[in-house]
Amino acid sequence: MLNPLAIVLVAIVNPPAIVLAAVATLLVVLVTSVRGTGWEPTTDVSDEVLEHRASSVPETEFP
Repeated sequence: MLNPLAIVLVAIVNPPAIVLAAVATLLVVLVTSVRGTGWEPTTDVSDEVLEHRASSVPETEFP
């Protein structure tokens, strides 16, 4: 015997629509993850920036 709530859910929810939505979602995720974004990181310039900033500040002598 089905729970009354289960009967209402079966009447409201369309199982083929749920399956179709799940398949479409998985297909989109698969296609986008296989193709990728084509993004590549740029070169790291942090050492050059640190050297430039260090050269613009006078050297400090401590006693």
